[in-house]
Amino acid sequence: MSSKGDQGAAAEKEWAGLHCLFARDDIVLIFHLSNHYTLVYVLREQTNRAPTKTDADTARDEEGNGN
Repeated sequence: MSSKGDQGAAAEKEWAGLHCLFARDDIVLIFHLSNHYTLVYVLREQTNRAPTKTDADTARDEEGNGN
């Protein structure tokens, strides 16, 4: 089980294991929140790409320019 302090290879190994299990058809991932549980439907990986401009950013820019 990973913790916040895991670094590098240990964290990558744990993520790969979770990803592998999550991809199986016979396994579900349940997340415990306060007073209830929820199913997790998607895993998302963050990469170190440069940020891209979203539609929300574009709309905000246009509002600020009076367009």
